[in-house]
Amino acid sequence: MRKFLVCLVTLSLLGGCSFGPSHSRKFEYKDTAYQGDQGLTPKRLNTKPGDLGAMNSDALDSSYKDYGFSRLQKQGVLGKDGEYSLKIDKQEVAKFISYLVVKLPAVDDAATLVTDQEVLIAYQTSEDLKKVRSQVEKTARSALPSYYHIFTSAKMQNINTIEDLDKYGQLTDGQLEEKVKALSEGFDVDKESLHFDKVIKD
Repeated sequence: MRKFLVCLVTLSLLGGCSFGPSHSRKFEYKDTAYQGDQGLTPKRLNTKPGDLGAMNSDALDSSYKDYGFSRLQKQGVLGKDGEYSLKIDKQEVAKFISYLVVKLPAVDDAATLVTDQEVLIAYQTSEDLKKVRSQVEKTARSALPSYYHIFTSAKMQNINTIEDLDKYGQLTDGQLEEKVKALSEGFDVDKESLHFDKVIKD
């Protein structure tokens, strides 16, 4: 009888452990929205919370659920190149880069324009232009896919020009491409960001 009771208690304990959510397998991960000096800042890309700023208090009870999974076989993708293209939220990326750039100690103001392949960053600084330019370029490279071309400018007029692009309303792809091309002529190009083109040609 005693053996039967011991077995029964043991089985009930084991059974109790197998039901309900397993907290040991749950990643306690907070949402990635921030509150900075200029208001709500954008979500971070591929970074752990706590690295770049204060956590949003509204997200304290949320857990990490943001992940992706895919398995494809060759015969399933042949001839379907147009269906598999990387799409990013350019508005969020632009906000994110402006946020990172303006957080640099020597930068007081920043404006960012993101297209399919280029990013134009204009900023205001009163310190060593070459040093700050290098910091801005590295910041942009850390937040973008490697095929992006990075253009930077420390001229205040280019900050206003980027901001003015928003006033044109809806532009066709051709119109936007022409305006970006004309605008980029007043920017410095990050030569390291052009390496992807050379890799493709080789």
